[in-house]
Amino acid sequence: MKKRALVFIASASTELQSAATQNGSLVDDLAAVPSCPTPDFSRGVGTHVTLLNPLKVLVPPSARVPHRRSLLVYVPGMDCTGQGIRPQLPSLVAAGHDIRCVYIPSSNRSGWSSLTATLAPLLRHEAKGYEQVILVGESFGGRLALHLARAAGDVVSRLVLVNPSTNLAQSNKLASIVGHTGILALFPEPLYEFAQDILLPLMVKRNRVSSTDDDLLSPIDFVPAECAAFRLSMLNDQAELSDGELRSIQMPTLILSSAKDRMLASLAEGIRLQSLIPNSKRVILPDSGHMALLEDCIDLAEIMDDHGFHHPNASHDQPNDAVPDETMDQLGDILGPWRFLTSPFISGADNLPSPSLLRGRPVLFVGNHTIFGVYDSAVLVHELFLRGFKCRTLAHPGHWMSAVGTFFEKYGCVKANKFEAYRVLKEGQHVLLFPGGAREVCKRKGEEYKLFWKPTTDFVRMAIRLNAIIVPFGALGGDEAFKVFMDSNDILQSPLSNVVRQVYTALNLDIESVHPISTFPFTNLPSAIPFPYYLKRIYFHFAEPVDTSRVDFDIGDREKCRELYRARAARKDGSQTEKSFTSCTKAYLLFFSVVSFVRWQMSKLKMYLSEHCHLVIPGLIASPLASSKKMVIDLNVFTTLLPWPRDFFIEVLEIHGQTKTPQRIKEILEFSAI
Repeated sequence: MKKRALVFIASASTELQSAATQNGSLVDDLAAVPSCPTPDFSRGVGTHVTLLNPLKVLVPPSARVPHRRSLLVYVPGMDCTGQGIRPQLPSLVAAGHDIRCVYIPSSNRSGWSSLTATLAPLLRHEAKGYEQVILVGESFGGRLALHLARAAGDVVSRLVLVNPSTNLAQSNKLASIVGHTGILALFPEPLYEFAQDILLPLMVKRNRVSSTDDDLLSPIDFVPAECAAFRLSMLNDQAELSDGELRSIQMPTLILSSAKDRMLASLAEGIRLQSLIPNSKRVILPDSGHMALLEDCIDLAEIMDDHGFHHPNASHDQPNDAVPDETMDQLGDILGPWRFLTSPFISGADNLPSPSLLRGRPVLFVGNHTIFGVYDSAVLVHELFLRGFKCRTLAHPGHWMSAVGTFFEKYGCVKANKFEAYRVLKEGQHVLLFPGGAREVCKRKGEEYKLFWKPTTDFVRMAIRLNAIIVPFGALGGDEAFKVFMDSNDILQSPLSNVVRQVYTALNLDIESVHPISTFPFTNLPSAIPFPYYLKRIYFHFAEPVDTSRVDFDIGDREKCRELYRARAARKDGSQTEKSFTSCTKAYLLFFSVVSFVRWQMSKLKMYLSEHCHLVIPGLIASPLASSKKMVIDLNVFTTLLPWPRDFFIEVLEIHGQTKTPQRIKEILEFSAI
């Protein structure tokens, strides 16, 4: 739907330009923004603060729905033109909303109090005849929306904040300093345009915005230097919105926080606002940038509907949350440096069910363990949390023989046994299960990415009984990060064999799962603690879910359960599957390791690509890549984006079509659906 909507919006731009031209010099500033809603100039409102109705121009009369019950007022970001809501209009209209956009001319120098005093009466006037009024504030507009919500609390039914700029001093210290000094107003036009070019990739994730809609990015060009300097100084004024004033906001509030916001620390600010605003809920947009509403895959109407924001009496039952948000946010802080080093790559996220539409149904995530189990498991738990799933991880009971178990329990781990799994699933909580268990954690040499799943169907039968959705996933990277010094075979053949056997027998542990000993980094010495010998990128792939409610057979029929267990196997010959998977994984990781290598060694990369672009592991994969003599990569893109984080390179390569994974590797990535 979003793609059709964007085509419709692009076609409407011509009408807007025509309307602007007919109104002469009054609209020169608006005409510079092709997709900006045009105010009613016959009333002389083009030069002062007002509320615009974009539906008059953008939605044909035949598509308008009379007698709408809901009014949605969009308070835009720094541009203050309202065009940031444009990609969302078709779905919002279809959901039954009437739309208004706050418009503030670039010449306006009113502060928060003055803007609030001007807009509050306009808001009250527009709200007449509607059952509910939803205020949506984005970035700069999030701050203004909070002021309006306090001033017109009797009118505003619900509040939505999208990456609000409510704490600039903590979220972006550089921008705060620029705002305090006012130096931006002194920038000559060429320097200011150059600064805009730098800011654009930080504000918008271009690979998530349709290439046909570049005009949607024009607000950044519409804000003159003097205007930008003034509005930055406004964001530095913390006295205008104290913590006490935030606590006085009573209407239901939805806080949308982009996990990959490069302009503001939106995740941290979302936590702060959620703790201050009484009736608030935070929704994390895991892959979005600062200007999230411009992105193709973000549907504001759907998000609001998921959380009961379309109708005043709507509500959704949520499963019992055993782990508080604050604890999971703390886990994210702990993992921050590790996430930077390993740069997790998520594939198949579209296959995940919508958490808000589960209606209390639990989700059982089932996948492979990598060796030692420490390289990527915590990252996976946090990635699922960012996507709306608080998972209870089934961990080996041996962890509870020490304080490690208590630490794991804080972040949602429970002892791995059938009774605990049944209990948490029955409570409607989501569960993370590794069927390979300790044997997969304690892999031996040469067993990289080999599965050790027992040929039983207990978790399938349990999922069917409890109406759970099964989501298979695969994890890559961890098995190649460690160098094993001694595996279980070496240990059991060493002089320590008898001691090890006695200890494992006394602790009632499986002798087949003797913990291997890793090699300490940069040495050939053994390490009791498993330190990664190599730094490998982490990959997760989520396969299509299995909805057990659609399974029509008796769960007592174990053979039928085994058929479901094997239904998603990629190959009939399991040994061949594992062999192919291991080989293709190496080629897959080799390709992406080149991308990760760029940030630190650009010159070496250029030399590598110019001299060694031939596939260096011949014959491993039967795919279009194998038939190509060279891997084509745009070096100019790498050179231009050198200062930015590593995930930037992945995005740019995706835009330029350079990371299209061969079909063969795509199939292998779905290996976990076995």
